Amino acid sequence: MLKLFLILLWSAFFLIVNLGAKKLISIMVFDKGYLQMAASAASSPWLYMLIPLYGAAALVYMFMLRIMPISSAGPLVLTLGILLTTLMGALIYGEDIFQIRHLMGLSFCVLGILLILIK
Repeated sequence: MLKLFLILLWSAFFLIVNLGAKKLISIMVFDKGYLQMAASAASSPWLYMLIPLYGAAALVYMFMLRIMPISSAGPLVLTLGILLTTLMGALIYGEDIFQIRHLMGLSFCVLGILLILIK
């Protein structure tokens, strides 16, 4: 039960960080050089929200490593990240993920996790 809770908690942090990063990127100034880009990021409240959330996601992952082997936790988290990012792109930003290459790639991700996690 604790494993499932940590996985869901990490997933929530991951989704929020990705949404915030997309928002931060959309308001940053890219055409006036690196200094202006950094200044626009530093002046955004999104950056200061994302840093602690990213840290919280890292802490949750560390707790996961205490109760799961890294050979299971690592691939699980990475694959969840791929799946959640892809779904978020489709649901929130209207990206087309229903091409055969996307569907096959996501299927292989799920199959790989199932093979790793089945005892």
